[in-house]
Amino acid sequence: MTILDLIKAVFLPKHMKRLKDMSALFAICLFILSMYAIIFPTKNYYNRKTHDLVVENDLYYLHSLMNMPTSGEALDKFVSEIKENEGISIDGLMQVPGLALKQIQADDKILGIITKGEKNWYFNNADTNIVITTDTTPVIKPTDNGIIIENVNDKVVSLPNVSKTDNLSVLKVTVNNKGALVVNDTTYDNVTITSKNPMFSINNNKLTVDNIETNVSIATDQKVILYFIPNESLKHYETSYTYKGEDGVNNHIKFIIDLEAVNINECTYKYDEIKHPNINDDAYFFITVTNSFICFQAHPSGIEELNIERNGVKLSPAMILTYYANSSLDFKDINSNTFGTFMTSKFEEGYKVLVVQSFSLTAFIFCIVYPLIITLLFSLLFKRNGKLKSFKEYYNIAALSNLVPALLSFVIMWFNPMLFTSIYLFLFAIYYLFVLYKINNSPDLV
Repeated sequence: MTILDLIKAVFLPKHMKRLKDMSALFAICLFILSMYAIIFPTKNYYNRKTHDLVVENDLYYLHSLMNMPTSGEALDKFVSEIKENEGISIDGLMQVPGLALKQIQADDKILGIITKGEKNWYFNNADTNIVITTDTTPVIKPTDNGIIIENVNDKVVSLPNVSKTDNLSVLKVTVNNKGALVVNDTTYDNVTITSKNPMFSINNNKLTVDNIETNVSIATDQKVILYFIPNESLKHYETSYTYKGEDGVNNHIKFIIDLEAVNINECTYKYDEIKHPNINDDAYFFITVTNSFICFQAHPSGIEELNIERNGVKLSPAMILTYYANSSLDFKDINSNTFGTFMTSKFEEGYKVLVVQSFSLTAFIFCIVYPLIITLLFSLLFKRNGKLKSFKEYYNIAALSNLVPALLSFVIMWFNPMLFTSIYLFLFAIYYLFVLYKINNSPDLV
């Protein structure tokens, strides 16, 4: 067979019968090559057009990031706090060495803070020269104008306004890996410490952290000393920023680091009327950094049940994530001038991967599975009266018939991949039927 005969056998329906007995493996390879030929321009299209699609269609409500201010004291504070955590993705995993909670502070309503040094106890960051003799909460007793640690009577830490008759209580405070407050080994999940140097106080007979009231009760006559245990392996951090959009809506951006989250469900924030007040007038957005991906959520889940409309559109939650394997993240690259556009670009990378993966699955079904079903149906329909007899022959001709629809789809995909599902199925079925008609109505060529 000459090259010209081969070209005729591949592309001209009445000549295709010459290749009906070719290897089925070769036919499978033709289908697979057709699939990849269709996927390739699709990747190129979304590399070129994703940003335009985000701008034109506000995909996943990403305009909330794109339209953020580029300056301002609150924004500068928000971004600087993020940068201080020194996060960077390395080999697809997030490293945040600056996340540990190492110190706290207390106002004058609390007597002070005791911590462990390498060998001695420290009180309000000053060495007491009192040797540590226990791994448990230290025993502290009041005395006139001071306190005694571990019953070392000859070593008194000077402290004004203290007498030996005072009701003195030591509260052991720390946070768990999620950042939740832990007092005397009891975890208070409703209080999450988000700052690196939180302020402890007593208000209305309750222990408060950064002005957030806890359920830890303090008696009126009780004087408190905090025994602080640093958490070097903290895996949670939060900070927020609010700005008014062009439409007058207050946009609340919450930036969360949660290195214990492993899937998108653990990064989903549900509507809560206390945490999300003024939900009818304000908008809430969440950026969550996990160990392997960064996630963006627009509007709390459950908001769709409230039937809130904004600019004529009913609000619903939307989420998009980007794995660090597809787009690296370095907190050093974040700055006030470009924070919104920088984050948008990261989620655009995630969108490109998501849509190409989804299209690849569709292409597999349409280019591999669908032709197999059509071939089976046509073989059963034409087997009795047609010139092709075995399923293999029909499958080989289907592989050749697929080349023209695949080439046409290849061209179309450069301009609009969304036309694939409506065009390819029709082209393949009609052209394959036409090829079978020509074969069954042409004289034998071999």
